[in-house]
Amino acid sequence: MHKNKEIKTNQDEINIKKIFKSVLKKKYTVILITIIFIICSSIFAYIKPNIYYSSATIELKEKANILIQEFGGEDTNVMNQIEILKSRFVTENAIKKLDLDVRYFTTTNYRKKEFYLNSPFKVKFKNIHKYIYNKTFILTPIDENTFNIKISQVSKFSKKGILAQLSISPLNEYDLITYNKNHNYSDNIHTKWFDITVNKISNLKNSQYTFNFVDPFYASKIFFKNLSINQISKYASILKLRIEDNISLRAKDLLNELINAYMDQAIQVKSEVAKLSLKFIDK
Repeated sequence: MHKNKEIKTNQDEINIKKIFKSVLKKKYTVILITIIFIICSSIFAYIKPNIYYSSATIELKEKANILIQEFGGEDTNVMNQIEILKSRFVTENAIKKLDLDVRYFTTTNYRKKEFYLNSPFKVKFKNIHKYIYNKTFILTPIDENTFNIKISQVSKFSKKGILAQLSISPLNEYDLITYNKNHNYSDNIHTKWFDITVNKISNLKNSQYTFNFVDPFYASKIFFKNLSINQISKYASILKLRIEDNISLRAKDLLNELINAYMDQAIQVKSEVAKLSLKFIDK
């Protein structure tokens, strides 16, 4: 019995020694792979934008249906209110209260940064063709009074460009839109695709900026895609709202305006019900 244990112990020691020897033989490969992994992880962590969240709770005035809760079900009214909060009507009304028609970006130390209320310039528009919502405008400051605006057509090395070269999927008209001109700040820039004005707010310290127009049809999906609404307990009529965004102030503003839009909608519904009741009484 003791001999069997000694044999097993010796075999384990031999196996461990073999493993260490094989690792030592390839130690430079292991070290290289480890270094590459650490560098790639560090780069990813540096480039990846920070994520912030804002949260709030709402207490519903309507009492929960006790019979439904007693049998382990969820209160229908609570679920209805969750869907109303997530509805496009409410989210779009919330977005209308905020300045989210245009998004502004720049790159600092190889890291992409988005502006919210602190952009050094603002773009006002009178008319935007639907094709322009998919385009990125590149703004390059020239001096204190002038700048260059550029729109590039789809690159031949992009997915669309490669498919077009292979005659699989030809480029659409909006893929070929280009623009490259110098302008003065506050001047009206008019083309068949857009009618805009770029107003300077403060000094443009970076060498290049980009901006794009948010399609109103998809705005609620863009800004409220990370919205979550949950009932804090199966027996409670309290909802917890949480939204994530790469800009902390915007997350807070989005949530505040969502709650305001929800309350406005509730007041409007009650007002309409009251009007209908008065009409019924008059009859």
